Amino acid sequence: MPHAPHKNSKSLFDRIFVGNSRWFYRSSRFIAQARVDAGGPFVLLWSIRVEAPTKGLGLRRMFAPETISERSPMTTIDTPTRLSPPSRQTDEFAGEWPDRISPARLRELSKISPWRTGQGIAIEWLGIAAAIWLSLNFWHPALYLVVVAFIGARQHALAILNHEATHYRLVRNRFWNDAISNLLLAWPVLISVEWFRKFHWPHHSHLGTERDGNRPVYRTHTPDGDLTPFWTFPKTPAKFAAVMLFDLSGAMGLVYLAMLPVRMWTSRAPLAVACQIAYYIAIATAAFSLGIEKEVFLYWIVPLCTWYVTINHLRIIAEHSGLPESNDAYASTRTTMPNLLERIFILPKHVNYHLEHHIYPSVPYYHLPQLHTELMTQPGYAHRAHITPSLTSLLQELTRSQS
Repeated sequence: MPHAPHKNSKSLFDRIFVGNSRWFYRSSRFIAQARVDAGGPFVLLWSIRVEAPTKGLGLRRMFAPETISERSPMTTIDTPTRLSPPSRQTDEFAGEWPDRISPARLRELSKISPWRTGQGIAIEWLGIAAAIWLSLNFWHPALYLVVVAFIGARQHALAILNHEATHYRLVRNRFWNDAISNLLLAWPVLISVEWFRKFHWPHHSHLGTERDGNRPVYRTHTPDGDLTPFWTFPKTPAKFAAVMLFDLSGAMGLVYLAMLPVRMWTSRAPLAVACQIAYYIAIATAAFSLGIEKEVFLYWIVPLCTWYVTINHLRIIAEHSGLPESNDAYASTRTTMPNLLERIFILPKHVNYHLEHHIYPSVPYYHLPQLHTELMTQPGYAHRAHITPSLTSLLQELTRSQS
């Protein structure tokens, strides 16, 4: 259970602060610096604010623009009923969704299949191995670029499967759920299931409110509850393209690498941190012993710092940004319907069914298409749910001309 904020908290790290177009991360161990365009950096998966009592480990992250010159509409959801007690963690929405399926059908769709889990994990790793083999044996710069995008998308798929583990949807045993996720899904992409769960569950239970777990992590809102300029959508096509190109350049990927210590140390037991460090040491030792450190860089670090960072950012934008201003729960997120190529390279593992996932987080990813079909039979859902028919339509929603 996370510690409540304490007045006498101590910080392991000094501070993070934002200027107009540059931010510096200052700590007792390192300094990370990056330039960004128009409104501040995208804080992908490297920053979180956690305060603990003085006797324990304290991490404090202060990350906010010095001035906010733009006030933007925000989507706020009324949650007058079933508010979860602050002391109880849950991934269930604290408000009410207008349309529900039958309890019997929900139990059926919520069944976990270890076979489907294992199959899903194996497919991604086999895809990565096949792409590396293809590039090494039929080398061409153009092929390498395609392989980078393909591996980056598979890394994204691993992170999405880690998201499944966050909701305990991999296997029934919770210990093995987290162990499998960390070893095969989370640690390879430099995160952990415990770290992600800490802010993701409050994101679900308090969606669209000031207690939404995404807000302190991604710094989406000002203290007054307005969206920050960086998270204001739609943007002009030029500004949106600049954000995506900056992600794709690898600059934010380097920051993502530099912030690994923050993600490892945030609210985790020392033994868990030690295991993750040992994991990386073992991989580095094996790579140098086998003389494949160049291949590890070209086929893991480069995809992670470019395509993975870019499409992960795009997915988070797609899930909760550029939606109509409303207090309707259905306006809090969208479902997007990608084509086959888009599923392979951008939105794998049915992650596009995001509204359905928020309504029923107990349903594993391989049952989300069935859940979508079931919900579409509900007249209220079919008429009020925000369903974007294609990725092209999504980009249009995010880049309408601003007056």
